[in-house]
Amino acid sequence: MPEITLLNKYLPPNTAEYVLKLLKRYPVYFKIVAPRKTKLGDFKVYNKTGKLQITINNDLKPLNFLITTIHELAHLYNWKMYKNDIDPHGEEWKNEYKKLFLPILSTQFLSQEEVNLLQAHLNNPKASSCADVMLKKHFKKEGVVHLEDVPFGKYFNLDGRMFSIEKKLRKRYLCVEQSSGRKYYINGLAEVENVTIEEAKQIEGCLTNSKLQKKDEINAVSETEKKGIKYLKDVPIGEIFFFQKKLFRNDKKLRTRFLCTEQSTDRKYYINGQAKVFEM
Repeated sequence: MPEITLLNKYLPPNTAEYVLKLLKRYPVYFKIVAPRKTKLGDFKVYNKTGKLQITINNDLKPLNFLITTIHELAHLYNWKMYKNDIDPHGEEWKNEYKKLFLPILSTQFLSQEEVNLLQAHLNNPKASSCADVMLKKHFKKEGVVHLEDVPFGKYFNLDGRMFSIEKKLRKRYLCVEQSSGRKYYINGLAEVENVTIEEAKQIEGCLTNSKLQKKDEINAVSETEKKGIKYLKDVPIGEIFFFQKKLFRNDKKLRTRFLCTEQSTDRKYYINGQAKVFEM
């Protein structure tokens, strides 16, 4: 359990004592952790041990730290009452979240601006504070862009890799890594960097040249004489082969299947060792 002096470093003035009281209601492991790109905090139940844990990012502004902590505490209280029998952000959670906020929703604990902001927020709490437009604007870090702010068709940089958005799901986005063509599900709250027009043109030029080069390579290979039909299991590791009119490399043997890379896209596939292929 954290000491009140530690909580005072992260929470708005005069709120640490109240939060500590909430944390003591049920046994829970409370951790203040390094920033994560896809979440501000979380509540976990470890099934094997039964341990309950709440983690909160250490880079949040005081009001955001308070909101995130009470958000996760509402999950904890709901879990103690209902276990997994309710919607994580359904009416039970919303009611608990509001109830936990009410005792400090005054200028005795917060500024008038913060009280007004929270009153509007609590009318219909969202699953994430970032989904609340007013809160998001209030907490937005200078220069930070979230994936959900990136327009469709635009490139963005994440951890030094270039992506584009293909499809929006509920909380995540299906994105395509430009260098490999591989697809990834990325949380909408992930902090990303916009790509300039010059960088985008450079990416598009490299992609076009790469696709043309690979197409030429495949066409050249397809015109050569094939050595004949074999089973994939007879193709040496590292060798190239044709399968279903596509060119692959045999990367790794598993039990009955082989991990293979399609040469035109770099995508990985599991192919049965009994598959009939053309060895090059």
